[in-house]
Amino acid sequence: MIDVGVGEATRIESGIELAQQVSQQTTQFSNLNITAAQSGPGGVNVAVTADYASGGGERTIVVVGRKSDTWRIAGISRMRMTTSGDDAHGQS
Repeated sequence: MIDVGVGEATRIESGIELAQQVSQQTTQFSNLNITAAQSGPGGVNVAVTADYASGGGERTIVVVGRKSDTWRIAGISRMRMTTSGDDAHGQS
């Protein structure tokens, strides 16, 4: 996975490394909605809407594909929203 912020990119090479990054997050959510936006036999685009308990939130698309009967995350695109909604930071 490649995580691209404003002027930065982080490559996450393994599921273990991704799990470590996710476990370090301490965000509390007031609302979390996860749906399959588009799906087929070889992949799915997952839409995630998350509202932070502290205000603001994020909108995320997770691209998941199947190769040799193994499902894997191919990419994540995330946009963080501030409480005003005027300042968005995108990551892919």
